[in-house]
Amino acid sequence: MSEGLLKINLQDLEEEEEDEDYVPQASEIEEYKREKKELKDLKKKKNQEELHQEILQSWIELKKEVREKEMNQINEIRKQTQMLLKDKDLLLQIAQKALRLNEDDKQRKVIFAGQEFIVDSSGEIVGRADEQAYLKEFQLFESKEINQMKFEESKNVKEEIIESKKEEPQEIIIEENNKEEVQEVQEVQEEKVEKVEKVEVVQEVIQQLGQEEKHRLDMKNRFQYLQKVMDKINSKSKSITSIHKSKLDWKSFTKKEKLEKKFEQNRKAGYLDKQNFIAKATEKQKQIQKSTRR
Repeated sequence: MSEGLLKINLQDLEEEEEDEDYVPQASEIEEYKREKKELKDLKKKKNQEELHQEILQSWIELKKEVREKEMNQINEIRKQTQMLLKDKDLLLQIAQKALRLNEDDKQRKVIFAGQEFIVDSSGEIVGRADEQAYLKEFQLFESKEINQMKFEESKNVKEEIIESKKEEPQEIIIEENNKEEVQEVQEVQEEKVEKVEKVEVVQEVIQQLGQEEKHRLDMKNRFQYLQKVMDKINSKSKSITSIHKSKLDWKSFTKKEKLEKKFEQNRKAGYLDKQNFIAKATEKQKQIQKSTRR
């Protein structure tokens, strides 16, 4: 037994010594590193998945909160609309009052730029509120004045009739007694009529003279304006560009030297003729260069 135990112990010691002296190979080291990387990648993926799930959960919760708020707002609006719909009569009355406010004969007042304008039912602007109120006041004032004038005229007519009735017999007496007084009255009336006619004629003449003076002044102003414009045009210096001046100088030079016909003859050649001439000239130059090289 002792010998067997000794053998076993010796084998274990040998195995331990072999383990201590064992050196791993390069392939084993690479596999070990690969396994470590895989484990790290797995841990990262797990962490990323957890983060993704947390973000999704938080996003879902936010959506729920937003929806709840929106639904609460919608429910409040619905409640308010229901409350208003119950009071339809009140709404109709309010609308009618709003339409009747500041209305007069199918007209409404609209405030724009700090001023009140009157608008028809069709939407067209009739005028300003201040102007219409002023017109109404003026119409009332006119109607009152007209009524007063009519009343006074009627009074005056009645008084004249009464006076004429009273004075008729006196006139007859005067005619019978003294014809000279009647003639004097008639002459006074004729003088009054002549004076009135003279005044009317003078007024017409003054109006004609005023119109003629206006026309004459208008014509004078127009003539003065045209004269000012012409003075401005004449006062401007007539500037000539250098190109225009050179053209004029060239024309005068060609006329003096009598070169116009030569220029016209040379201008008759077309673009293709010029190109052919240039090609021939270049070929001749090439031939000359080749001959010189030889």
